[in-house]
Amino acid sequence: MTRENKAVAFAYACFAVMSAGVGVFVLRSSGYFPVSGAVTGIYDYWMLLATLLAGPLSLRLARGWIGYPGVLGNMRALIGCCVGLFLASVIGGTMIMPLYGTIQAPLMVLTGILVQPLIGVIWFVGVMLVHRVIVQADAARQAWVRLKQQEAMSALSPLSQTYFYRK
Repeated sequence: MTRENKAVAFAYACFAVMSAGVGVFVLRSSGYFPVSGAVTGIYDYWMLLATLLAGPLSLRLARGWIGYPGVLGNMRALIGCCVGLFLASVIGGTMIMPLYGTIQAPLMVLTGILVQPLIGVIWFVGVMLVHRVIVQADAARQAWVRLKQQEAMSALSPLSQTYFYRK
């Protein structure tokens, strides 16, 4: 595993923990999670696991919006934040309560963010940080590929370079 892949994996792991925190807050504010904070039963552990997995899964599904460089890439990442938040709520809600949770979870997340906007800011900052890590990892990967292509081209004769490859 390369250094860039390790950084992306670490960013996804941190995002999973942040997603679990947002999920627990939403569940706690809606009355589905114990207010005392003590996990008492298997179902409480399942809710924690579902919120832990929902964030990275949604981020992976929203990967088409995240990871592009430049200003346009940042604007796409902002849209990816909204898409990822919706997908995380649907995935987490489906894992917690298959039919009812799929319908109710996006509404609960929206209500939780309206009640406490800091939760939305935390989500958006988390997605943007992962976006930045992915952009840097992709840039490093592309630089490595260009270097290897230049090394391969230098091994060819000038005639082969002229007729078969672009400079």
